[in-house]
Amino acid sequence: RNLEYATGRSDRLPFRRRGLVFTVIVLCVILAFMGIGYVMPGWANITELQNSGVQATATVTDRNISTYTDKNGTHTDYSITYQFTAPGPNGEPSTYFRLQQVGESTYYAYPQGTTMTIIYAAHHPTNSTFPGDTSEETELTTLTVVAIILAVFTVLLLAYLFRCLQYDRRLSYEGKIIQGELVSANGRWISGKNAHYEVRI
Repeated sequence: RNLEYATGRSDRLPFRRRGLVFTVIVLCVILAFMGIGYVMPGWANITELQNSGVQATATVTDRNISTYTDKNGTHTDYSITYQFTAPGPNGEPSTYFRLQQVGESTYYAYPQGTTMTIIYAAHHPTNSTFPGDTSEETELTTLTVVAIILAVFTVLLLAYLFRCLQYDRRLSYEGKIIQGELVSANGRWISGKNAHYEVRI
């Protein structure tokens, strides 16, 4: 790897980990943007409802219970579908439907055909919520915390990789090949892999 430098065909040592570092950096940036892109729309909807929310009476048109099992056990999700009337883009009344994930108590408190008070965004009626239930907001908060943890981990990892890159760059431009004395050498065979050698100078 350092042959060209040692024989005078190159004026500097090669970068050792440049390709790996850049690949990991690109993957980290992509993951960070994916996490942000996943949670930001949810918080944007909540902010819009807080700033321009309008109350309306909605009718429950459907309800659904779904269960799934993972390594932590069996889980149950509850959701309701409601419809309400609000001014459409042209100002005339339009009917809107919203499927919302809710908690168990809300699910059983509002059978199909009952009415409930919901809030919708004045200029964006498709953005609505039943304020009496915070299941969706709680889930969004959990996802946001996970996204923040991943973002912090990404920043720390990028800082470490950048330090490695700077180290390799400095070694490449300022490194010198010098004579050393071999004081010990060890070799061992790893089953299914190549021989592994260790030297100490």
